[in-house]
Amino acid sequence: YDGSLLCLDLGSHEFAWRYEAKGGFFSSPAATKGHVVIGGRDKRVHCLDARSGKLLWAVATGGHVDASPVIAGDRVIAASRDGRLYILALSDGGTIATIDLGSPMSASPAVGGGKVFVATEDGTVAMVR
Repeated sequence: YDGSLLCLDLGSHEFAWRYEAKGGFFSSPAATKGHVVIGGRDKRVHCLDARSGKLLWAVATGGHVDASPVIAGDRVIAASRDGRLYILALSDGGTIATIDLGSPMSASPAVGGGKVFVATEDGTVAMVR
């Protein structure tokens, strides 16, 4: 809750890097060999370089991003408390789609079989193709 995302080098047991954002993070990060993506209380989806912790891109949403984002191939799927599901390009954060589900989301999306499933706070489970 101190507003930091920390990367620990498991070999040296030293912190490799620290990334800070106003408001901090409630979500867990998603990671690939090259990228770390995390939702922020600053209403943005942040993508960092996995080795250096440097910010590669950040995309603003209309609400806190408390749900953990998902990386699916070359896309990032992030649920926001603004009621929208954001499908972003992993490479540069470009918006592929924004889907208004009409209710805040704090649960993380699930991906399977080419579909995205996400629960909204009004009790709906939505499926997006």
